[in-house]
Amino acid sequence: MTISIRRVLIANRGEIAARVARTCRRLGIEFVAVYSDADAHAPYLSDATAAVALGNPLAVESYLNAGKIIAAAIDTGCDAIHPGYGFLSENAGFARDVARAGLTFIGPNPDTIESLGDKARAKALMIQAGYPDGRDSRTGRRLELMLELGSGSSDTRETAEVLASFMERIGIVVRPSVNNWPTLLKKLERKEAQMFLLNWVADYPDPENFLQLFYGPNETPGANRANYHNADFDRLYEQAARYPDGGYRRALYARMESIVMQDCPWLFLHHSMSFSLRQPWVKNFKPHDFPYGMAKYYRVERP
Repeated sequence: MTISIRRVLIANRGEIAARVARTCRRLGIEFVAVYSDADAHAPYLSDATAAVALGNPLAVESYLNAGKIIAAAIDTGCDAIHPGYGFLSENAGFARDVARAGLTFIGPNPDTIESLGDKARAKALMIQAGYPDGRDSRTGRRLELMLELGSGSSDTRETAEVLASFMERIGIVVRPSVNNWPTLLKKLERKEAQMFLLNWVADYPDPENFLQLFYGPNETPGANRANYHNADFDRLYEQAARYPDGGYRRALYARMESIVMQDCPWLFLHHSMSFSLRQPWVKNFKPHDFPYGMAKYYRVERP
């Protein structure tokens, strides 16, 4: 199904709202901003097609007030609402209310939000799968999943512990298995991993660098280690590859992102932050989001 969006209400504030606004400008989509009294002078408001005051700076009276947000979207002629991050972005009831109002909610559908964010709903799904409280209904044994790790570093172990603690809340036992990197790759190639922890760092500035991880023909031993397949996603990926950078290509990318968010083949955990130290005699060093091929630009100044 193709949805045409002409004007979007951004139901957020600060840098998150500014980023969504920049994307709308790139795609040629009009956007409407909302703001509380505390954000009345936010810079992105001046570029908005319209800006709607929400009043009280308390979030519950402004950015978390679903009725005000939906009314603002309708009053300003919006087709869709983008919740950004936080606030109402994980509120399934809000997503349903947006749809009932005849608007498009830019994000996962309500059922997906409930499944991922609601512990009670997750437990209900476990019962449906035959594992009430994480136990096999036939044998009474706890459901155990092996999480394959490609390193024994402290940050990898800590990430595994956090994931295990989340799964424990719905009765699932996650047991980490530490491998060296070549061993992990072999297990993935042989499709022997139940779950695995993998990082990905962009090495060229295009969304394709990440979207390739979900392209069906890239399945193991390629970059699609999860062996994810979605015919609509693959068709859009191949279509985007034939177009130069521009609004149409970015619109295809947005549709692909929506499919991945809907199917949720991965659990997205966190983004790491990197720090660099250098000597003052190392010149032409610039912090950069892409980790490879930078050393050739460095210049060493002799003492």
